[in-house]
Amino acid sequence: MGPTMANMIFALCRTDPDVPKHDGISFLLVPMDQPGVEVRPIEDMGAHAHVDEVFFEDARTGVENVLGETNGGWAVANTLLGFERGGRGTVLWQPFREELDNFIELDRAGTIYGGSTEVQKGILGERMLGLPKEPRADAGSWREIQLQ
Repeated sequence: MGPTMANMIFALCRTDPDVPKHDGISFLLVPMDQPGVEVRPIEDMGAHAHVDEVFFEDARTGVENVLGETNGGWAVANTLLGFERGGRGTVLWQPFREELDNFIELDRAGTIYGGSTEVQKGILGERMLGLPKEPRADAGSWREIQLQ
């Protein structure tokens, strides 16, 4: 797989080292093609790279790329996480339920190409359960059947 498709990445960066914990963190948007940003693909066991790792070395971004307030990035991050983790995630599946039900309804056809459901059950009964063969109207030789 080729290089990352993203043109921006967000980063939570400590912008004030003199304040405690969650204070002093800013939420920055960083262009992926700027100097100091290195993207390396992470390959899975099949040699496919579906995700990347990003390294920053002396990367800088402009003040216009600060989301929210400088040193207020923790609040921005929590808002973002709220969308990723919560509320909507519990109801987003609902529009797809009708599509799933329609797909399941169109699926029962899968048994036709291997024989009707009744034929398949007869084969399983005879071969797996050892039940007697179903009586057949076409028993006998081809000539005997044609003379009936």
